[in-house]
Amino acid sequence: MDTLRQTTPHFVRCVNPNQFKRPQMFDAEYVRPQLRCGGIIEALRVLKLGYPSRVPYADIHGRFGHLLKHSPSSSHSNQKDFAEAVFLAFGLDPKEYQLGLTKVFFRPGKQEFLETVLSQADSSSISPDTIRRIASIMVRKRLRRAVAGVKLLNRFMRYIKTQRAYRRITDFAGMVTMVTKVLKWPLYNVYRGRAALTLQASLKARVAVMDREKLRRGAGTIVRYARFAFAGFTV
Repeated sequence: MDTLRQTTPHFVRCVNPNQFKRPQMFDAEYVRPQLRCGGIIEALRVLKLGYPSRVPYADIHGRFGHLLKHSPSSSHSNQKDFAEAVFLAFGLDPKEYQLGLTKVFFRPGKQEFLETVLSQADSSSISPDTIRRIASIMVRKRLRRAVAGVKLLNRFMRYIKTQRAYRRITDFAGMVTMVTKVLKWPLYNVYRGRAALTLQASLKARVAVMDREKLRRGAGTIVRYARFAFAGFTV
């Protein structure tokens, strides 16, 4: 306790050093799960990253929320967005803090700034310009979120249209494939029948040409024979 009183701790976390409750006996394997479950390891990791001070969003909203109770931007306001709007309105550099899920974490040296801001929670000590900046930041955040929602909706609608068009093309291709499979053999038989008719007509035409050629040759032979037979006779 004397050593503890010589320091300036922000909190005290008690752990059981061993399961036998004996003095001067420290079991690291027994203590480590207690530190991990108690959040000490995570807190040390945050301190190592350079964010030793933290404040819940609910505290900031509870202290400054009454400033915008008559503003349209206060309805359905997000505590995280509201806390960020307060810090930006008071001129805090966004690089000096980090927004978490339920708390905001500050870099070293910002404890005085945090205490100064929290001490001005009374509306009488805050200028109207600061209040207007907070409301303006909240409105801009909601507007950006609405624009992002519209863009996301448009992108989703384009995706739906693309999927519908792709489905139509796929259905049409499937229908064409099915019709092709069904009509394949009938069309093939029709093609074979037409091919047979064409071949038959070609053969008939060839035979007719050959018959005509034979007749022409036979007639020529008869004419030559007659000329030879009656060559010595005169009228």
